[in-house]
Amino acid sequence: DVLYLALEDNEESLQQRLGLLLQGMPAPDRLTFALEWKRTNQGGLDLLEAWLTEHPDSARLIIVDVLAKIRPRAKGGNGNGYEEDYDVCDALKRLSDRFRVSILLIHHLRKMPSGDPVDQILGSVGMSGSPDTAWVWRRARKETKGTLFVTGRRIKEETEHVLEWDPLTVSFADLGDADLFARTKEQDEVLEIIRSEAPREVRLKEIATLLGK
Repeated sequence: DVLYLALEDNEESLQQRLGLLLQGMPAPDRLTFALEWKRTNQGGLDLLEAWLTEHPDSARLIIVDVLAKIRPRAKGGNGNGYEEDYDVCDALKRLSDRFRVSILLIHHLRKMPSGDPVDQILGSVGMSGSPDTAWVWRRARKETKGTLFVTGRRIKEETEHVLEWDPLTVSFADLGDADLFARTKEQDEVLEIIRSEAPREVRLKEIATLLGK
């Protein structure tokens, strides 16, 4: 059983998306959608616990899309941002550990770029301090390709992969390691220059000038 809190959607958008994904097949009976949910400090956490209690052996996943819709409202200047961020994630993590079920929290990134992908997670460092794993998805507007950075206390080695959207399968394809993908792109640029100038010999300095590198 899966509970999906689609808190930024409506029935029409969900129906359209399911139609694309299922291609005429019936929707899974054990997938439950909720378009509204109480905040965690106003009964929302108790509602999640109640749903898990109703599915003690079958629940596998809860998706919260997005976290800002169920977290307590910020206390402003009187609050501690780190503690507020950490507490809401920690409460959900303890629920996850207790029922042995995955809880996926969808959250926004800062608009300003950063060398460390984790620093782009909106909020204080408390937002990434409690969850076992952080997945940071970055893609430029209108681009079909983006990068998915994965880190966490249970991840032996941090990874970053290039993903590309495929409208035919309505999913992302994994193109491989981001560093290798970047090197391959640069190599392709060099090969393209060599091919365009063939059979004339092209020297390294000329290639660098043409590439602006």
